[in-house]
Amino acid sequence: MNNCDKYILRCIQENKISVDTKNGEVYSHYKKSNYKIMTNYAGYEYLDFQFFDRRWSVLVHRVIYLAEYKNIPDNFHIHHIDKNPKNNNIKNLIALSPEDHRIIEKS
Repeated sequence: MNNCDKYILRCIQENKISVDTKNGEVYSHYKKSNYKIMTNYAGYEYLDFQFFDRRWSVLVHRVIYLAEYKNIPDNFHIHHIDKNPKNNNIKNLIALSPEDHRIIEKS
């Protein structure tokens, strides 16, 4: 896991944020509201997350996966099984090595 993933996981474990793994909502207990979900140029949903003194754009599907499984293996990608980047339901997400992800995306 990268440092940003570790920080997000810590925020989940310390109940600073809550994650609905079925509909993809991420709630900030500090702000007392859901994070604003935006869409990037490739169609993937992301949110802006404060990480120490920096603001990071974090892909929502990574946050959902972390909330459910508590780990993303180093250098692994989180793949949308149905190839719909807006479907962040946990049942639609799987961790894949970069090589396996490339093979699946080409098929």
